[in-house]
Amino acid sequence: MGGNGEVVVFAGPSLHGASAAERAVLDGCDLWPPAARGDVLRALARRPRALVLIDGYFHRVPAVTHQELLYALDGGTPVFGAASMGALRAAELGAFGLRGVGTIAAAFGDGTLEGDDEVALLHAPAEYGYAPIGFALVEARFALEALGDELDLSAAACDALIGALKALSFTERTPAALVRAAEEHLGARSAARLREHLRTTSVKRDDAFAAIACARAFADGSTSVPRRRSRAATGYLTCFKEMALPAPGASAIAGASAITLQQALAVALVLHPEAAEFVASVRRRALAAAAARYGGIDPATLDVESRAHTLAAALPDAPPWLPEQEVLAEARLDLLASHPAVAAGWPELARRFGCSIEAGGAALLDGAEAQPDLVPAWDLARRFAWSPALLAAVQVARDAGELLGCWRRVHGGARIEEAALREVAGEIWRCDAADVARRGAARGLFPAAGLGDGLREALELVAAAERLPRPINDYPAARAALCAVDLEA
Repeated sequence: MGGNGEVVVFAGPSLHGASAAERAVLDGCDLWPPAARGDVLRALARRPRALVLIDGYFHRVPAVTHQELLYALDGGTPVFGAASMGALRAAELGAFGLRGVGTIAAAFGDGTLEGDDEVALLHAPAEYGYAPIGFALVEARFALEALGDELDLSAAACDALIGALKALSFTERTPAALVRAAEEHLGARSAARLREHLRTTSVKRDDAFAAIACARAFADGSTSVPRRRSRAATGYLTCFKEMALPAPGASAIAGASAITLQQALAVALVLHPEAAEFVASVRRRALAAAAARYGGIDPATLDVESRAHTLAAALPDAPPWLPEQEVLAEARLDLLASHPAVAAGWPELARRFGCSIEAGGAALLDGAEAQPDLVPAWDLARRFAWSPALLAAVQVARDAGELLGCWRRVHGGARIEEAALREVAGEIWRCDAADVARRGAARGLFPAAGLGDGLREALELVAAAERLPRPINDYPAARAALCAVDLEA
């Protein structure tokens, strides 16, 4: 299960203003926008040799999390951090193997720099090349250090200027604000020289290209990177994966609008007549895998790699779209659930759940249905990755989402009322509105007061399409195609 040799680089404003010679190091790299939450998972689905985190969104966009970076490291993908968000995460996760590169990462690592605002700045969107609108405080710090002897700057004056800039929000750190503060504390001549230095020189940019060069050297086999596996990372926010991972046939490029695995699964669980049976089989498999462990099987003794190769070949859609470690996890679960030791482990598993084993595990399955979150939602979503219905579900989710978007625009962004959602579910599942929560649980959509925990979101995705008097897109045909194909191979 080898990679495709790419180095994925998350960058934006830190590369602005780079020369053609500097940008040559990007040849062969897969350049993505600044990282947001979930983008690392999307990148790992492409099987890169290494990741380089330089710039990352925050403030009004959920930032890339420590857990998803640990997830990459734990799966064996080296991560290099530099310049901006990458330097921050490198300082925080260096002990777990995230390699910081450059001056800024070193300063955060040894405590010389503190505070996320040191590297924060406003910038233009992608279509304008992520051009900086303001400046990063760290650039001013290093510029003053570089110009100290040339301009005969006193430490007190430099500290006073940095203090004045530090007091500003990063959104207020504009070139004009810099010049005003520098003229007050350094004088007009020094302020002009500082402004010119910042226009032509960037420690962020230098660090960014140094990190890319390091990752390229690793990918080319010129250097090696020590691996430090973090077993604590394997838990990884399981509810986050299905929300972040684009389904096959949908763009996996960071920032692109795509149908997620969660959305595709949601329409299948709501609409497909075999949904309850599919969910029961996934829960039964999870219990059987647990029984195999209680039967004495060590997962490390299983030929997981061989099974993973078989599973990878069976994934719908040819390009990789599921991270390698998830294929391995699925293979491990499959092998455990089908192992002869399952029979020996049922009694102990039943004892721990406080139920009888006479029915050969049926009581355990009943318990799992009564408490459906015993089986993580991600296990269900990951299993759906191999469903023959997956690609049909992607099309339904796309058409349903288009119609939901139209409904929300007409109603000023309002949510569909819960009573209406219960009526829609009752019509689809042929049950009373009062029975919707129980039917939803059987379909893997957890019940809760107010139709929460995924049930509301799944019903809302299809409700507008289900209630539309006349079709205005291909939803009816896509829905019929989904319900006509088997949900489980």
